[in-house]
Amino acid sequence: MSLPTFDPAGLEPRSATDELRERSPLARTPDGTWVVLGHAEALAVVEDAESFSSEVSRFLQVPNGLDGAEHAAMRAATDPFFGTEEMARLAPVLREVAGGLVEELLDGVGAAGTEIDAVAALGAVFAVRGQTA
Repeated sequence: MSLPTFDPAGLEPRSATDELRERSPLARTPDGTWVVLGHAEALAVVEDAESFSSEVSRFLQVPNGLDGAEHAAMRAATDPFFGTEEMARLAPVLREVAGGLVEELLDGVGAAGTEIDAVAALGAVFAVRGQTA
């Protein structure tokens, strides 16, 4: 089975993946990362932690870097800390972290229209700063 290559650079993600999904439920990025777009295929991945492990780094990522029973146990232990009341108490701190991050990005971007990597420059940094705050 020859899989299509999916290079998301410069594409609007939803329409690009919708177009790809019409051709195939699976694809690979140029660096070899799997792109799973079909429902049945996504279920197969979720239900087979041995073949499709979430352990992607030598650095433990909890709970997303855990599989199966370990993931479920960690979620059961941590989920109570993310309830409505708990998150309401954290919201002001997280808004401050987000605001500071956006200010830093705006100061560093310069000209309007400059592209940033939303995952690396926003998501990952916000996650670490939010957790430490």
